[in-house]
Amino acid sequence: MKIVVADPISQQGLALLREPVGKCLHLQGEVRGALADADALIVRSATRANAELLEAATRLKVVERRVGVDNVDLEAATRRACW
Repeated sequence: MKIVVADPISQQGLALLREPVGKCLHLQGEVRGALADADALIVRSATRANAELLEAATRLKVVERRVGVDNVDLEAATRRACW
């Protein structure tokens, strides 16, 4: 499983993701290319998970945002069956 963390989170949070998953890529900036083979995307408020970004993620199953979804295109996520 590959998880792309698009926005800054604590090193402790990254460590918790890497332990069971093994492959967790923390990016700031160019996220689109990393999503090509990603299973999950974690965003905070800086990254806009819009339709264009989600369409580039052919394997994506999950878009995670802890609080709120104002920066996640819910229609595009639903079309991609990302929950």
